[in-house]
Amino acid sequence: MQQLNAIKFTNQGSVTLRVRSEQSDQTSCRLCFEIEDTGVGIAPTEVESLFKAFVQAEAGNKLNQGTGLGLAISQRFVQLMGSQIRVQSTLNQGSIFYFELGVNLPQAVCLASELPKQRVIGIAPGQPTYRILVVEDVEENRRLLVKLLTSVGFEVRQATQGVEALSLWESWSPHLIWMDLRMPIMDGYTAIKRIREHPHGQETVIIVLTASAFEDEREKALMAGCDDFMSKPFQERLVFDKLAQHLGVEYIYTVVGKDSPKLFVDSLSPEDLAVMSSQWLEQMYQAAYYVDPEVMNELIKQIPGSKSTLSRSLIDCINNFKYDQIIELIRPLLPNPL
Repeated sequence: MQQLNAIKFTNQGSVTLRVRSEQSDQTSCRLCFEIEDTGVGIAPTEVESLFKAFVQAEAGNKLNQGTGLGLAISQRFVQLMGSQIRVQSTLNQGSIFYFELGVNLPQAVCLASELPKQRVIGIAPGQPTYRILVVEDVEENRRLLVKLLTSVGFEVRQATQGVEALSLWESWSPHLIWMDLRMPIMDGYTAIKRIREHPHGQETVIIVLTASAFEDEREKALMAGCDDFMSKPFQERLVFDKLAQHLGVEYIYTVVGKDSPKLFVDSLSPEDLAVMSSQWLEQMYQAAYYVDPEVMNELIKQIPGSKSTLSRSLIDCINNFKYDQIIELIRPLLPNPL
């Protein structure tokens, strides 16, 4: 507040804010605050009443601005913290308002070394093709979630409101639905109720997407029949954790960080891919050539479980945009490559 006053009553010159610390011992210190201006100053006779409520100095009365409460409130705040605002001022030369606060210093804590961060790069071989339905009317949110899920190998479809979601649920039977609550035409609450009323409606896991922190909204969604919640904006790790929790999905991971290992694909040779059929090789080559990660992830699911290293290598390659390496590995195995 006093900084605003300093600016208001300083027509020329400067307004300076200073903060310095004076350490008392290893556990505490004093913080010193000063606001100095080169403004109109305050007469000695007015200093005593300066911090009283609804009282203004002569300069304030001339400007006809404010209520005379600013300094009184500021003083009360500082008093609650155990200090007092003081003032030094010379009429027509400027003022200095200052106060000190005693604070406790934080104590150093030994933190355990952080574990390497892992990032999901694919679905482990030998699992079913998981069908995931994303129901979200905000295009940016919907596209982000769809891209995240398809990039690791989930089969994904999307809807923008409840009626469309019900139609897809009936015709496609997804394993899990990410359901937004607030949508036009038919909202998420109604869509969940309609699904749960169906004889097979309990077979689908429904996780609500919500930006609300209100407990009554969550209770309403639970009463409608949802299985879980995820807050927006969502975190990548939490998305995959929820899928693993409710569907039992197992993933292939890579370590994230400066010490991350080299791509698995660097250790592959054309002979490693020769175990796959010529039709599969042709399709994978075409998908890599035209940069189609969705088709490539679908083809990777056909790799036998005994060749998990091959699956991990190709998934790692897709997630790091190394399509050219896949092309070069397959090229010698094809009679007439592009």
